Amino acid sequence: MNFDNKPPVAVSQYRRFQTTIPGIDCLYVAMLAVLRQQLPKEAHILISGAGGGQEIDALGGSPHAFRLTGVDPSRNMLDVARNYIPEDARQRVQLIEGRVEDVAPGEHFDAATSILVMHFLPDDGSKVRYLQEIRSRLRPGAPYIHVDASIFDDTEQRSLGPVMTAHGISLGFPEDIVSLPEDFAGERRSLESSCIVAPDRNRAILEESGFEIVSMFFRTMWFTGWWARAV
Repeated sequence: MNFDNKPPVAVSQYRRFQTTIPGIDCLYVAMLAVLRQQLPKEAHILISGAGGGQEIDALGGSPHAFRLTGVDPSRNMLDVARNYIPEDARQRVQLIEGRVEDVAPGEHFDAATSILVMHFLPDDGSKVRYLQEIRSRLRPGAPYIHVDASIFDDTEQRSLGPVMTAHGISLGFPEDIVSLPEDFAGERRSLESSCIVAPDRNRAILEESGFEIVSMFFRTMWFTGWWARAV
């Protein structure tokens, strides 16, 4: 998904577009709750897919005064994120245009997040390589917040697709924007032909990449949040 040359919605509308996922606001509350309990004040957190600014908005305003390094390939989305850096956190936030591998590998973070990113990557080794890049930049034992589209089976997919489309329409988005493409909405042959994987596969990918699952901490519709730690 290219947010600079062919965004699915106007970049200025991206944060509102995320509300087409019912319960999305609770995700960032839950993320902050986990990290505030797990981390000391002024811990350094890596945010993969920082464009749009949701994580920076939530974490930057924490009384823990976290230091944040956000990375995103979209310059336009990073421009949006800059608008959500709390005034008193500006000296604690660094934004990098690029991908995780563009973050200096010698940097070892106290925690990391990847929210609504990995389901755009095919399960051909790309998901594992992506997670390994994050893992290589974490201290052992560091908490990792991972949120991904994750569907149990085709029946669940076909049932929830129309619900999410109707919810998006109720928020004022046109049907052609919130209707999912055919290879994502149930017309495709199998889950294996999509970038989306079932929860068991998601768990296996995390473990293969050097993470230990602590808990599933969030679930809404097709989206699952995992709390893991670097091993």
